[in-house]
Amino acid sequence: MINISAYEQAPCVGVPVELFFDSGFYYQVLKACCSQCPVKELCLQDCLALEDVPVDGKRYRSGVFGGTTPADRNRLCETKYEILNDNWEEKNENRHRD
Repeated sequence: MINISAYEQAPCVGVPVELFFDSGFYYQVLKACCSQCPVKELCLQDCLALEDVPVDGKRYRSGVFGGTTPADRNRLCETKYEILNDNWEEKNENRHRD
């Protein structure tokens, strides 16, 4: 179970949530919010636990959490979960990215 009160000190509190799911802003969010975050490790652990729960038989990754992008988390966990793009559509992470 996620302890919401643990996140009160996080620098991302109050930042528009859309920025965390727009791949065009991933690295700005990582720098501004995650680089000095006191709950970064907890955020990552909570995210990984939630992403490990299948939805319609598949596992997905999306957004910036715990100082990582979806592709970072796939590499970290040595998984190939589907990555959802900015429009919440499935994206093959092995395709060429602009």
